[in-house]
Amino acid sequence: MTEGRNTGFQKILNALKRNGSPKPIFETDPERLSFSSTLLIHPYFLPQNEGENEGENEGENEGENKTITKNEQLILTAIEKEPSISVAKMVKELGLSKASLERAIKSLKEKRMIKRQGPAKGGQWVILKKSL
Repeated sequence: MTEGRNTGFQKILNALKRNGSPKPIFETDPERLSFSSTLLIHPYFLPQNEGENEGENEGENEGENKTITKNEQLILTAIEKEPSISVAKMVKELGLSKASLERAIKSLKEKRMIKRQGPAKGGQWVILKKSL
């Protein structure tokens, strides 16, 4: 089975957009006989050098929300108390919907404030920063 013409690029672009990755770079030679694409690493996986180069990247992520919401603060507190807490348990204890909780967790990850270590079951949350 083959895919339709020019459908692969759109699938790649859609997937990158969904997970918050930067847009790829497409380059071609002057004769347009060949091209290359560069997929950039997701910012979440870049090493975090706290304290180094402070202020160097200011303005780089314009429009990024620099505040912590009430739900995000609730999640940080729950993780601080119990690093191995599950999403299901947070939903129950915090009184949030699963969708709201997942949005807040995604936001905290994008802000590089938390990350999950280990397997889905048996892993634990790690607080990288307590405030922005």
